[in-house]
Amino acid sequence: MRCGLHDPVTGALVMLPRDGVGIQRFLDKPQLREKVLVKISTNIPLEAVLDRSTVKSGIVTLTSGGVERHFLRDMPSAPGELRVSFTPSADSVVPVEKIALLFRPENDDMTEGGTLWITPGASAIAHFYMFSRMFCRGKPTPAAIIAEAENAIRTRVLRKLAA
Repeated sequence: MRCGLHDPVTGALVMLPRDGVGIQRFLDKPQLREKVLVKISTNIPLEAVLDRSTVKSGIVTLTSGGVERHFLRDMPSAPGELRVSFTPSADSVVPVEKIALLFRPENDDMTEGGTLWITPGASAIAHFYMFSRMFCRGKPTPAAIIAEAENAIRTRVLRKLAA
């Protein structure tokens, strides 16, 4: 996986070394806003659809490289495996716009709700927001939080597609 941070000043996606030093230097820029967008490229094709005709909450189907897996949709009223967003439609089968993975506590003060969003496509992209003002506290480091996000993608999506 490749990871970059969105620079709100230049609009560019900045690819940084994994040692954590480059990430910390980037976050220390005085011109940064409070939130920093982190993007992670999975380098895999991912298709996702929601079928609402079978069970009340729906079945999410993920497809990648000819492999298809089915997951129960997670909703506040009906716990499941994957939380997704989609454009409202009368159709029973709709494309998934984003998959939401909770990779840190919802009340996490280092990220926006502890949530990572994966956008399906030819090369699925994940993103989440970190609050740059919080990293002066030291632990966990920005690199550690990015590693947590990558691990969530690997264990909760990619490995399930490989199984």
